[in-house]
Amino acid sequence: MRFMLKSSRSQARGKVQNHEQYRCQKCNALLGLKDQDHIDIRRADLKVGVEGRATVTCYRCKTVNVLVYPTPVPIQQNYQADAL
Repeated sequence: MRFMLKSSRSQARGKVQNHEQYRCQKCNALLGLKDQDHIDIRRADLKVGVEGRATVTCYRCKTVNVLVYPTPVPIQQNYQADAL
């Protein structure tokens, strides 16, 4: 199951922050936030920063969600053969 990224303004502990949110595909529960260079996952006293791919089970409905950041980009390599 691929995970959607939604852009919105959220309020976290009295501070208004503008983050893209990772939400559960089934119940729309907030699972994480896109930070500058990683996915920020918080739940109670747990705080995890993930770069790349994370599989997260929703705490509400138990649906497995896959969070990906940054979005994978195919690498294009251009090589020139040097004349010998």
